[in-house]
Amino acid sequence: KNDTIYNFYVYEDESITICLSLNDPDIVEEYLDPLLTVHAASTAAACIELDSYQGLFIEDQNNCESIHFKGTLKFINSAIAQIRYTPPLDYNGQDSVSLFASDGLLKV
Repeated sequence: KNDTIYNFYVYEDESITICLSLNDPDIVEEYLDPLLTVHAASTAAACIELDSYQGLFIEDQNNCESIHFKGTLKFINSAIAQIRYTPPLDYNGQDSVSLFASDGLLKV
């Protein structure tokens, strides 16, 4: 389990790119790669866009404010390599963006 917190600052009416990657030490060989479940959400109704949707199974998406998807570690890392975060128009204030990932056993 890794509870890492990052702080980012975004100017009003602009967006930023957040670069992330996941690691699961339980995965030894790529062909045994299990599906991981990921949920990303913003509390201020910001838009969260993934870098790639290839190989993902989208389970739920609320406009672009939150997304819940499954995929192998390879495809998930490709998707979250560059997440585009765009706050609502004229938004000024704090927001919290959460990304949770699970292999079904423990959060990674």
